[in-house]
Amino acid sequence: MVDVKKLSYRIGFPSLYYPKISLGEYLDNAVKKYGEKTALIYAEPKFSSDLPDTITFSMLGELTNKLSNSFRQLGISKGSKVGVMLPNSPDYVVVTYANWKLGAIQVPINWMYKEYELEFVLNDAEVSTLVIHSNFYSVFQNIREKVRVERVIVVGGDVENAYRLGKLVERGEMKPVVSDIDPLDDLATICYTGGTTGPPKGVMLTHYNLVSNAIQLAAAFGLSYMDTHVGSMPMFHMAEFGFFNVLLGVGGTYVIMGMFNPMLLAENIEKYQATISWAVPPAYALLISYLESKET
Repeated sequence: MVDVKKLSYRIGFPSLYYPKISLGEYLDNAVKKYGEKTALIYAEPKFSSDLPDTITFSMLGELTNKLSNSFRQLGISKGSKVGVMLPNSPDYVVVTYANWKLGAIQVPINWMYKEYELEFVLNDAEVSTLVIHSNFYSVFQNIREKVRVERVIVVGGDVENAYRLGKLVERGEMKPVVSDIDPLDDLATICYTGGTTGPPKGVMLTHYNLVSNAIQLAAAFGLSYMDTHVGSMPMFHMAEFGFFNVLLGVGGTYVIMGMFNPMLLAENIEKYQATISWAVPPAYALLISYLESKET
């Protein structure tokens, strides 16, 4: 049997403390500590966005409070299931923390889904609110009568019978959002797996799960406020979805790419002097191939 204490000591892990706080509190702690430091930068390639390309920690706190209060005015509350079908963007991050501050449960949705896949996830998760980019709206429109979505919030362009995210942010109150969240038991997200033997399965994670995971990964990678990450993997995937939470918690800067492109990834790493860029092995292979081609 592996001696966990000895193993932890050998790889240099300190004894970690996991505070029993909500993800909203987790972000607010970073906002108070890092204030005017840059939190988010929207780099190429881009989708249209309703929010600024550069956002400080103070701005992130304000934007998430305003959107969360607007969500509450729409009838979204603790336990509401909010589907998020957005590309990588500042909007994705702000929507995520707005949901978590309110106690709503975020359901990340692959924006490449076909109609039958989207219909399945929306019904299986019992999504009542969908936040979607205008580029993908036609897929939802074709199944709207088959799902139980009560309200739609759109990013990037106006759509009939839908709220515009930017306008919700503009009119939202700045006051802190007060929600009775039990970090140990209350769900923060339901992430759907890429089922290989059947339909995707919804994996339920609490606020405490994600706060603990963020603290563990920050320690494992030795991350701090001095780090800059260029993110090119899809935010609807649990790894990238979780990683911006890790980095923002320690005051790092998160450079968001709309999607993976080896040439632009290399340029953004150099431009922003990134210290870390998480990706999957095939992406690294393409990046290396591109860099080698430049040398010949």
